[in-house]
Amino acid sequence: MARCRGVILFAWLSAASAVLHAQPPLHVVQPSDIVALAQVSKAQPSPDGSQIAYEVNTDAGSTIWLVGSDGAQAARSLVSGEGSPNSPAWSPDGASLAFLSRAPVAAATAADSPQAGSNGSAAATSGQQIWLASPASGKLEPLTRLPLRISGFRWSHDGRRIAFLSKGGDVPQPSPEHDEHVLDRPQPNSRLWIYDVGTRQAHPLTQPDMHIVAFDWSPDDAHLVASSSPTSRTNDVENVLSVVTIDASSGAIERRIPGGLSRRKVLWSPDGHRLAYFRLAPTTDVGFLVMYDLRTATEQVVADTKQATFEDMEWGNDGDALFGLSLQGTRYSIARINAASGQTVSSQPLQGAVEKIAISHDGRTFAYVQETSSHPGEIYVARYGRERQLTVTNPQVKTWLLGTQREIRWTARSDGRTISAVLLLPPHYDPRKRYKTVVHLHGGPTSGWDQGFHGSWYDWGVILASHGYVVLLPNPRGSDGAGTAFGMANDRDWGHAEFQDIMDGVDQVVADGIADPERMGVGGWSYGGYLTAWVATHTNRFKAAVAGAAMTDLFGMATTTDIAPDFLNRYFGPLAANAANYDAHSPARYLRDCQTPVLVVGGEDDARVPFSQGMAMYRGLRFLGKETQMVLYPREPHFFGEPAHQRDSLERMLAWYDAHLGP
Repeated sequence: MARCRGVILFAWLSAASAVLHAQPPLHVVQPSDIVALAQVSKAQPSPDGSQIAYEVNTDAGSTIWLVGSDGAQAARSLVSGEGSPNSPAWSPDGASLAFLSRAPVAAATAADSPQAGSNGSAAATSGQQIWLASPASGKLEPLTRLPLRISGFRWSHDGRRIAFLSKGGDVPQPSPEHDEHVLDRPQPNSRLWIYDVGTRQAHPLTQPDMHIVAFDWSPDDAHLVASSSPTSRTNDVENVLSVVTIDASSGAIERRIPGGLSRRKVLWSPDGHRLAYFRLAPTTDVGFLVMYDLRTATEQVVADTKQATFEDMEWGNDGDALFGLSLQGTRYSIARINAASGQTVSSQPLQGAVEKIAISHDGRTFAYVQETSSHPGEIYVARYGRERQLTVTNPQVKTWLLGTQREIRWTARSDGRTISAVLLLPPHYDPRKRYKTVVHLHGGPTSGWDQGFHGSWYDWGVILASHGYVVLLPNPRGSDGAGTAFGMANDRDWGHAEFQDIMDGVDQVVADGIADPERMGVGGWSYGGYLTAWVATHTNRFKAAVAGAAMTDLFGMATTTDIAPDFLNRYFGPLAANAANYDAHSPARYLRDCQTPVLVVGGEDDARVPFSQGMAMYRGLRFLGKETQMVLYPREPHFFGEPAHQRDSLERMLAWYDAHLGP
């Protein structure tokens, strides 16, 4: 009997050992974990849909990977090394994969297919060039050897030409004696160029007085459609885009479609009859998906914008259908839209959050990067209505102690609108307990929280939940995901109604017994920073606030941001005639009412929300004797790029909430 017990004990220990080996112990997510995540992007299906090319970015640079759409084999690296390879694009026959790289290549000589004004020099080009990779052999070779810096490019349908964008050659770096910065000095525009793959020669197609942002070939390769702006100034690119069609031989502008665009992407339908793009609303920053009929010169707004927001689109292979990436509430789906009627005829729900979709030439395979509530972005495909995950780029996430996530809704007390939100609960959540809670506010304003992975240096949900917090991610009016009218509901009225929507959600999670009303914090980045500053100056219910890249003085913002004057003009009207309204919606005007300790964070090189905006709040609170701290990060723009700064900002955010909300 004793021997039998020994055998049983040995078997139990062996099984337990196997389980422990298969499931490593979980650990609380740390800022270093978040910063170390590899970022997956730019999924591109091969023409037949059998393979997906995509990009992976880490601190070490970018690489291009391949994975079969059947999931039978693990993904493999196709292009790595120097030059930061990026932007993969399949040739129409699927035999080659083009990509951009800054790896040095010998410039073409006059005796070797002269290009773009080559002077016969064989010196290496230093600008980004187009390269080719063979998926079968792995062979890499430069396709272009131009004295130009190439950005976006697209193959023609017959594979004989490539259209690309370039502002010209490398810009000389200023010397220490002449490093002055003249504001608003004219900068070169991005011009469309045409590269002949057979002759290996390139020529500019568009004139220097027009800035091209995005483009697409017509199905017969005789024309291109482009989104363009008058100059390359950030304000023009972000706010003054329009649509033009261009003769692919002469460069002549054939058609101009007036009105602004809310996104850069423009597409020509495979049957040649229609264009698709996102039209900008007359006021606010909201956009809606439209189709333009080239035969009748009329626009048609795609339906369902009352219930959802379209975030991206791709044409089907015959032009009869347009596929729209739709966000409704916090959930995404791919909608099939009848091109003739503009009506959605079917919809495929997606598991998590998706930013862009791509479709194979045969129209059968969708490829996209999708986040879920428990994992950052990976490559997925959808074929015949069935979705499949193909990659696991960040396996270490399985060792993280994660909370759970769900969608909640409430009714706005002001006007009965339905407000959606994501609620993250900490690991081992006990419904009998109340938890310290952070209300995390999104940027935008036209953005929104979804059912994705809320783990980045500016998206704090995952790390806060892992550290024992409940996290409420509300989508107040002005957000995406509830139609154009909802997205425009904060026109001329930042702060007020949004604030009430947010506080209605706070009341609900308190009433539901989830949030501890005595241990609540608020925070956000960019427009989320603005709302944080507004909340902190309009209620005493929060014990701590973290305002990142926050607008606090709208008059100052309107005269210093790189998207002036048009961005704030659309929400509040021209500054000179509406200065009082700008002032009334500025959190800095209410600092004497602030009873919340505020951590202010920003980048010294932020052109979008200059750090003087955060300084106005910080200094104002200090002068009033209120608790505040400000941290500025050198060299950082609106979204931080240096891992050490990303990590430090997360550490300070956690420390601020821990210190003020307690255990």
